[in-house]
Amino acid sequence: YGQLSGRRIEEQEVGASGRVTEDVARKKNPADFTLWKPAGEDEPRWDTGQAAFPKGRPGWHIECSAMSTALLGNHFDVHGGGIDNMFPHHENEIAQSEPLCGRPWVRYWLHPEHLDLKAVKMSKSLGNVIGIPELLEKHGHDEVRWFFASQHYRSKLPFSWDLLEQASQGYARIKKLVTVLADKLRGKEGI
Repeated sequence: YGQLSGRRIEEQEVGASGRVTEDVARKKNPADFTLWKPAGEDEPRWDTGQAAFPKGRPGWHIECSAMSTALLGNHFDVHGGGIDNMFPHHENEIAQSEPLCGRPWVRYWLHPEHLDLKAVKMSKSLGNVIGIPELLEKHGHDEVRWFFASQHYRSKLPFSWDLLEQASQGYARIKKLVTVLADKLRGKEGI
């Protein structure tokens, strides 16, 4: 545990995630993660048929492992998610999946950095997300791809409409250059 992120359990701070209200009484160790989450009346749940396991739902890590394995098999090449998923989420997926599937469960892990909107991580939980449809209303697919490719995936990418516009203009210049070069190679000199 910790091989993916390089973190050690003994160096972790209890409650650092901010989820201190999670049912600590059910845990033998603060580092334990939830395999089955008992659900309140207003939460999604189903009956397990086992008295020891109350109505509830799978924990987040089990849910992801089950979906990945069901769709991709016991061993697959690439699994990814934001850098904040490396620990503890992906570590927990490995801890529960590899004993069942064998090693390696996943060959390569990709953990891109965040997209920053005004120096704040863009995320659904913060409510500061700009969706792909909104981007594509103002810029083409290739321009948006060029913007995202302008920085290494492990580096934070600052986002603003001005930066996206600059990337779009840069992409247009490159497209024009490719056209000019292609015309010259075909022998069209009237450029």
